[in-house]
Amino acid sequence: MKTKLLILSIIICSIINAQNVWTPKANFAGSGRQLAVSFSIGTKGYFGTGYNGSSNYDDFWEYDSNSNAWTQKASYPGTPVRGAAGFSIGTKGYIGTGFNGTYTKEFWEYDQSTNNWTAKANFGGPARYFATAFSIGTKGYLGLGYDNVTFKNDFWEWDQATNIWTQKSNFAGSVRSGAKGFSIGGKGYIGLGSNVSLNQAYSDFFEYDPSSNLWTTKANYGGNARTHASSFVIGNHGYIGAGSNISGAAYNDFWMYNPTTNAWTPAANFGGGVRSGAPCFSIGSYGYVGTGINGGTYTTDFWQYTPQDVGIAEHSLVNHVLIYPNPIVNQSVFSLNNELKNATLKIYNLQGKEVKTQVFEGKEVVVERESLANGIYLYQIIEGNKKIAAGKIIFE
Repeated sequence: MKTKLLILSIIICSIINAQNVWTPKANFAGSGRQLAVSFSIGTKGYFGTGYNGSSNYDDFWEYDSNSNAWTQKASYPGTPVRGAAGFSIGTKGYIGTGFNGTYTKEFWEYDQSTNNWTAKANFGGPARYFATAFSIGTKGYLGLGYDNVTFKNDFWEWDQATNIWTQKSNFAGSVRSGAKGFSIGGKGYIGLGSNVSLNQAYSDFFEYDPSSNLWTTKANYGGNARTHASSFVIGNHGYIGAGSNISGAAYNDFWMYNPTTNAWTPAANFGGGVRSGAPCFSIGSYGYVGTGINGGTYTTDFWQYTPQDVGIAEHSLVNHVLIYPNPIVNQSVFSLNNELKNATLKIYNLQGKEVKTQVFEGKEVVVERESLANGIYLYQIIEGNKKIAAGKIIFE
């Protein structure tokens, strides 16, 4: 029995350690700050500008994910700025708007290959900071924000080929600043943010279709309303977390958005504790978040997120398994893509304790919640001595 328990512990620890975890990487090489701007190009990530509570920055840094090392690059050529917005298109990065003593509409292009900056056409709308931006194909999109007089919901498209800004349909939510955005599969997504004039933070979430120039309301963010969160995209999933509420209290939870199902599910809490105004990007199958403010401290720590489907592909060891619904409220059906003899479902809590065992009848088994507490659980499907599927479920 002890041998079996040891093997089970190794299996469970391997599953937990292989996925849905934050790993500390080399600290950001610049000074601690929040409200910096970030983007990624290929295997490199970039952080620059930001604020330390008294001064804005114009320094600019490159992170090499292969060597886990930071290198200082040519400084941002505009006036030191905070609350700017950025995105990348191909091998070029872009930074625009922000606050540098006044609200600016400057817009600059960074060339990774030459380490040079080039001024591009000023942002098409009024000057602002705390705007939201993303790119789709060869177009960049920027909007929302604040100019110390009004909160914004205007939305603009920049064409890399023509260097022209064109106003598009206004963001479908209310005016705000500090929202988060990303793009997946030719669509853009924006949500969260705040309007301090109304003492209001938001959790709503919207999809933008550039082909129709239309916004569509999507499922509200899974966590509490917040502003100045961090976000990145891995594969066809978006991730948003950390940030702070309207009173300034920071969060550390992260949530994954699936645009196919229009559903949010919890991911692992950010590894560095509560954090607001932390820049972020993704490289390949990993997300990265660092710096920001934690309880009044301007930090330099930097973390890598490994999602659920890196290391062990959920639902795909040998057989595909459909779980509906998941998250589970009262009961759920586990359905295999083919019938197996003597297949057994085992469910474990995150401490590795087996909490439920059921035998499949043909392709399916119905799981009753009974007394299981809310939270994340791991499952395995066993046939004989062979593990044929594994993954994660949520009871809520």
